[in-house]
Amino acid sequence: METDKSQLSLTLLFEFLPVIDPQQLIKNIASIESVDTEIVVDVTIQLSNYLCASIEFEYHRLKLTGFPVPVPTHLRDMTIGFSDLSPSDKAALDAHKSYIICDYEGDDPSVVEQLISLYKAADGVRDRGLLGVLDVGAWSCKTPKMVQDMLSKKILRSARNSKPMYLATSLVKIPKSDGKIWFCTKGFHRFSSPEYAYLGTASEEEFIYDIFEGFFDLVNYVREIEFDGHQVVFGDDDGTVTTQLDIGKVYEYFDYLNSLSGVYVLKKVPIDPSLEESLQSNNLS
Repeated sequence: METDKSQLSLTLLFEFLPVIDPQQLIKNIASIESVDTEIVVDVTIQLSNYLCASIEFEYHRLKLTGFPVPVPTHLRDMTIGFSDLSPSDKAALDAHKSYIICDYEGDDPSVVEQLISLYKAADGVRDRGLLGVLDVGAWSCKTPKMVQDMLSKKILRSARNSKPMYLATSLVKIPKSDGKIWFCTKGFHRFSSPEYAYLGTASEEEFIYDIFEGFFDLVNYVREIEFDGHQVVFGDDDGTVTTQLDIGKVYEYFDYLNSLSGVYVLKKVPIDPSLEESLQSNNLS
């Protein structure tokens, strides 16, 4: 979990700084799902070149600070630049000329609930000309339609119950000149987890995503993990090993792969028959 609250934030993109209508924003947030407390919106400064406002509900407090300039280039490159959005969607986000930083400053201990509250604020100003949303902490971006869909009852239920990866993390792909791709996670650090990286090919993307999801589940639901001998295996309930991975350190592309929470570089290796026999024996005993 991120301990520095200022790290958990979203960046909202606009052509011009929007005029915030407190009552309409309250109505928009309340329409997403029921809220247990009053929603309070306080617009402190509303100018053409600066915005300062806050939103409070339940255990959440969000600080909104707006600027009449595009986001810094390096933030654009690590979000829009690495995204899988269509060229037209990327162009729509790149057309922004202003942005609002929405910082989480509340007291809810759940990273999932914190992010949901931030996305509710983003969706709440969708009718103010929202062009897109950047999650710099996860190197990701979303169109207004993606934000709206993500706040559906089905996806919120999934994020809260077991699968917050779509909400809180992303899979970043960094192509190399030899045709291979570095696949790496971003956002796992929010759950006291290291990030993971895998050098593979485009055809392996589904397999790699499943492996990353497996590690995410291990960290969040098993908690105590020992990578015995710097290897890990995935298998079926009967002890059949389906995948064996070596675990190493980052050795290139440090600026892209490294993380403050640490990074494990995964590499698929041939399955050791003796290891499979041992697991099956333990499963039967």
